[in-house]
Amino acid sequence: MSGNRYELEALEARLMLSADVAGLAGGALGASQGSQSVLRENLLRPSPSLETGSDLFQGLKPLDETAPAAAQDSRISTPAAVPAAPSEQAAAAVEKVLETRSEAVSVVSPSPSLSPVSSDAASAASLSVETLTAANGPPVSGTTGSSTASSRSLIRLNDDVVTNFSGAISSNTTWTGTIQLTANTSLSAGVTLIIQPGTVIKSKQGVALSIFGTLQANGSTAAPVVFTSVRDATVGLAIPGAPAGAPAKGDWQSLYFEAGSSSSSLNNVIVRYAGNLSSPGSASWYRPAVRLTNTAVTLTDVLVSQSDASGIEIVGGTPSLTRVTVDGARFNGFAETTLSQPTLRNLVATNNGSGNAYYFIGGSLTADRILDFGGLVGQVATSTTVPVGKTLTLIPGLVLKFDQAKYLQVFGTLNAVGTVTDKIIFTSRHDDTAGGDTNANGSATA
Repeated sequence: MSGNRYELEALEARLMLSADVAGLAGGALGASQGSQSVLRENLLRPSPSLETGSDLFQGLKPLDETAPAAAQDSRISTPAAVPAAPSEQAAAAVEKVLETRSEAVSVVSPSPSLSPVSSDAASAASLSVETLTAANGPPVSGTTGSSTASSRSLIRLNDDVVTNFSGAISSNTTWTGTIQLTANTSLSAGVTLIIQPGTVIKSKQGVALSIFGTLQANGSTAAPVVFTSVRDATVGLAIPGAPAGAPAKGDWQSLYFEAGSSSSSLNNVIVRYAGNLSSPGSASWYRPAVRLTNTAVTLTDVLVSQSDASGIEIVGGTPSLTRVTVDGARFNGFAETTLSQPTLRNLVATNNGSGNAYYFIGGSLTADRILDFGGLVGQVATSTTVPVGKTLTLIPGLVLKFDQAKYLQVFGTLNAVGTVTDKIIFTSRHDDTAGGDTNANGSATA
């Protein structure tokens, strides 16, 4: 018999029911006669509407009150043998719980490989299977600093609880509702994290989420996935004990997509109030809100706002960005190094402190490059060299603005072929006549 536990929580009754996987499949859905269930008395919080003598508890036997405290506290104590409830009675019991709340029941398991309930039976009982990691359950592998990742399995009647999490995510996991990241969190290589539409992830000061596996955060126009500060009360559930005051730039650190995250995707996602490791506004701790390193991650319909540093920084790899907006960053909206080969379409940069150009950090090309900044003006922040045997191609209509004393040096091949209507322009970053005021200095020009 499996040692996994499920817990049932009703909002008013606050009842928690512990059962093994086979017991849930057999007792709740009539799939197994002779399964065993246990009512953990030390977790029971009764209410007048759900008494232990009601039909809901038929076929269940309370734990022995005289059992040793250690056995009561452990999650591996031997359950008392009781007869399995008939399938009709179990179905009625499930319906009774559902009536206490009009929300769908969510089954959450720390091990996605477990399938204790068949799909047909789950559908009949209106159950959906999800995986979630939380900070108040038994530990799983992985630590970040002093934080240890831990998980808990439960049956919830609504997303009415903030789930705390930190550490390493080492098994396939699904997040929904409101998640609080209390310390640095990482998604291990080869592991998938699915974030459901409408999910809100709130992070504490300095906290980062690092992706080495596959993150699938696919929101919708009506229900985007939101990464934000613990102080942001405009979305999700309020965080108990969150610092007072309105959310601000740098309230949390960053999303880091690392090597191994190439199958990841962000669709209809909002990232706000990130950009600082420790002290908002302090130059020593500035970090990009989103950093893409040696990855082919896909970003579509993403908004990054109110970063304490830059918005999105691309450091190697072949990411794809489509309809991505950076608004209100302290510095530039987008930054890229010559090690990157991104595909950029319909980018927007607005209200950024260092201007709304695409910040190109030059150097010596290591491969052929096509410069296309997704509709934005390019700002050459460091001198760029095209070595022998390498080709740099500029698309028609591209505007390249150079910082003071910076240059483009060509030993290989430069293809810069504009048109009558889409000229390629090389100019100063102070020149507002080409591409507008992209350096945020108003009407001042070169």
